[in-house]
Amino acid sequence: MPGPVARALARESPPLDGITGAIVSRAASRQIAIELRYPKFREAALRPVLRDAFPRLVRQLGVALRIAAAGQHATETNMLVDSLLDLISLPVVLFDANLRVRRVNARARAVISAGTLIAVAPDHKLHLLDPENDLAFSAEVSKLQGNPRQRVAVLLAPGADSRPNGILSIARIHDGLATSRNPALVSPDEGTLFALVIEDLRRPIELESETLWRIFKLSPKEAELAMSLLAGESIGALAQRRCISKETLRNQLAVVMRKTSTSRQQDLVGLLTRLAFVNTSL
Repeated sequence: MPGPVARALARESPPLDGITGAIVSRAASRQIAIELRYPKFREAALRPVLRDAFPRLVRQLGVALRIAAAGQHATETNMLVDSLLDLISLPVVLFDANLRVRRVNARARAVISAGTLIAVAPDHKLHLLDPENDLAFSAEVSKLQGNPRQRVAVLLAPGADSRPNGILSIARIHDGLATSRNPALVSPDEGTLFALVIEDLRRPIELESETLWRIFKLSPKEAELAMSLLAGESIGALAQRRCISKETLRNQLAVVMRKTSTSRQQDLVGLLTRLAFVNTSL
């Protein structure tokens, strides 16, 4: 083809005016090709060698390109999975059947750093800090692996006063490489993948007044009432704390329910709870 490369090759001594090429891959208007340049008087001698070497070279380069594309896809998939995990409002740990940790989201890293409930050993294995809970956790994972009909198990994490501090949900989310649609999520030697989801029962349910203003147009006083009800405070206790009458608060409550399209106080609290759960991931 005419151009600066062809002109430069033609200036070689002897001129590289012979060419043999092949297309390795083509996508839309772009293609990847290989070319071998040589003096044209050597074409007859090179033809048998090139006829044997070029097809093998094209096949090998095609495999290399597919490997490179798969690696790029795996990197993009891993980044996407990490981003999706960080959107979940609860701590999540992904681990395999040998309890080796594969992924954690930001909230799970905070729980691990706090050293109050779970830990990751130097061999990357996941453990519960309470010995009895750790044995129960390992047993539940074994049960999930051996029972295809059961996909979820739940454990309570007791605190120092024997009252539950958290709920641990263990879910089998992947059953092996044979049925994998996303091999990047699965370790090479362990096909089954599990997720540990931690819900801290000690964490207060919170909402910001700005959120209630943006969604429901609640005034600061109305937002304070809504957040107090969400925290479990009664109308009577709130009236005493704010030094106002219960009737005034009931009137405010009626306005709040009208703005939130709820008809009962328990419906309002349920709506605010769901909103708080979503809002923690934003």
